[in-house]
Amino acid sequence: MSRASGVAGSPRVGATVRQAAVDLYYNFSSFIPANILFGIALILVIGAVAGSPLGWIAILGLVPMTAGCMGLATSLIRDGHTDLGEFAAQLRRPWPALALGAVQIVLAAVLIVDLMVGDALGSTIGGILLLSALYGLAILWIYAVVAWPIVLDPVRNGEPMAARLRLAGMLVVAHPVRMAGFALLLGVFLGIATIAVAAIVTFALALACLVAARYVLPAADRLEGRPPVDAEG
Repeated sequence: MSRASGVAGSPRVGATVRQAAVDLYYNFSSFIPANILFGIALILVIGAVAGSPLGWIAILGLVPMTAGCMGLATSLIRDGHTDLGEFAAQLRRPWPALALGAVQIVLAAVLIVDLMVGDALGSTIGGILLLSALYGLAILWIYAVVAWPIVLDPVRNGEPMAARLRLAGMLVVAHPVRMAGFALLLGVFLGIATIAVAAIVTFALALACLVAARYVLPAADRLEGRPPVDAEG
C-alpha cells in the first residue's frame, strides 16, 4: 500500500519526521528489505575494515545501496508510490552514485587525516589544522545531506549532474543555519542508530532518507521557483 503527498511548501522538522514515519509505515514492504540489505552490507564492510587496512575500500560498496534507499524515498515523494525496482535500479547503474560517493569519501578521509595530524601536533598550527578539519567535515556532511535527495530526484533526472550539485550548494548557502541544524539532527539520529546496531540494520537509513527527501526537496523547489509536484496517492 502506498501513501504519500506532494512536496508543496517548506515543512518543519517535526512535521517532516512524522510524515516520513507514516511513509515508512505504509511502504514498509519496499523500504525495510532495502534497509536490511544495506545493514547486511554494512556488517560485512565493518568486518572487512577490521580484518585488513584495504577493507576501507569496501566502504564504496555501501554507496549504491545508500543511493538505492534515497531513490526509494524520492520516487515515493514525487510519484506517490515506489517499489524495490527503484532500489535495484541504483545497483544496476551505480556509476554516478559511486563517483559522487567516492569523492565525498576521499574528502572525508583527507579531512580526518588532517584532524589527526592537527591533534598530534598540539601547537597553534595544529589547533588551526584541527579546527579547519572539523569545519570541513561539518560542511561536507551538510552538503551531502542536501545533495543526495536532489541528485536522486526523479523530477530532475534530465538535468546535468553539475546543475544538481550546484543547486545543492546554492541551497546550503541560502539557508546555512537551517540546513546545518537539520544535518546535525540527522547525523545524531544515524549515529545513535548505528550504535544501537539493530536500528541501522532494519529501518534507520530508510527513515533518514525519507526525512531528508521530504525536507530538502521542497526547499530546493522553492529556491528554483519550481511549482510543487503533487504525488498521486
